[in-house]
Amino acid sequence: MILSIWIAFGCVLAVSFKYHALIFCSIYMIVLCFFIASYVMISNVSTHLYLILPLENQPFSGIKLHVVLFGLFHLAVGIASVFLTKFWPICVLLLLSSFVFSINAWSCFFTPSYILCEHRKYEEDMLKSPGIICHVAVRRNLGKMKDPMNLPIGFQFDDQLDVSGLQYEVLMSYKG
Repeated sequence: MILSIWIAFGCVLAVSFKYHALIFCSIYMIVLCFFIASYVMISNVSTHLYLILPLENQPFSGIKLHVVLFGLFHLAVGIASVFLTKFWPICVLLLLSSFVFSINAWSCFFTPSYILCEHRKYEEDMLKSPGIICHVAVRRNLGKMKDPMNLPIGFQFDDQLDVSGLQYEVLMSYKG
């Protein structure tokens, strides 16, 4: 997604400088299709399970160095695009989405654990349990943890996840 956004950003700049406008408009349309396809692939629509990061690993839960650095970089590029092109509103929107996707990707890649949850149809279903199925630890990031022994109770490793005892509906298209 991030690559698609930056290619679209480059296409907008190329078109604003009248540099092979037809070619870059065509590339822009193809990139938009890739962007939509990649968004559909990572979304959790029509699924009963989804992943969330623990609160301390979520990108907007406090001031984090990587968020500030990504923000300053995107702000600098955004200010430059305002002065360089007449299509600056499109450039700023693309940079805003690049910023959000970049910090989310950073947080997801470097988090030591995440929470496997199930979707609930009705609010009263949340009263029985909050929808958390289990805590999952990412084995490749276990060495990067400050305290590897401080994992949640009942966690499972991502490469040995046992979902046989989970109570959720399986969609018709996913039945084997």
